[in-house]
Amino acid sequence: MGSSRAAWVFVLGMAGALAPPLPHSVFPRRPFSARMITASPILSPVTMRIARSGAWWSVRLPHGAWLWLNRATRRAYRWLPSGACVAVPFRPPPGLQPFLWRGRIRRQALGTGTLRGYAAVIQQIRVRRRSRPSVVFTAWTAPALGGLPLRIQMFTPSGPLEIQYEDFRLHAPAREPAAPPPSCSADMGRTRATHTLETVG
Repeated sequence: MGSSRAAWVFVLGMAGALAPPLPHSVFPRRPFSARMITASPILSPVTMRIARSGAWWSVRLPHGAWLWLNRATRRAYRWLPSGACVAVPFRPPPGLQPFLWRGRIRRQALGTGTLRGYAAVIQQIRVRRRSRPSVVFTAWTAPALGGLPLRIQMFTPSGPLEIQYEDFRLHAPAREPAAPPPSCSADMGRTRATHTLETVG
């Protein structure tokens, strides 16, 4: 009896040791908002305001439009200044993608530094995703912000890309619309949004 139980404990222990690690998020999954500036050699810098609240991400696009993405359901909606709300494909802006990637994470320390007054840890991060190509990028993360990034550099099929994150607010956005108005349709059709969207600078 004792030897049989010991054998089962050994088998279960080996199974746990051989099991692949669970997927992890690249960055902490906490509520926050920040200004995101994306630039590349072929594009002028684009500034957007991003915020996370639960599964929802909100992105204040240039020219007054809004984009909402739900990480859990992979649904996305775009609100236009005209008041129209459109269901759109789930295609996050490049600067938001590192927050949405999940997989087996491998980090390599490259050093430390100071960026915009924060002590920063510089790392090369590799994300191995199931059935999709791995992603490699360099991140400057701030321990004072719970490990959120201040700067990211990566290469894309279109060339190098750099993203800066500024003006972090480490709380759930109080006045920014964290989710699309109820009048947004779950289908790919076009509906009229009836809510006035309050924004912060």
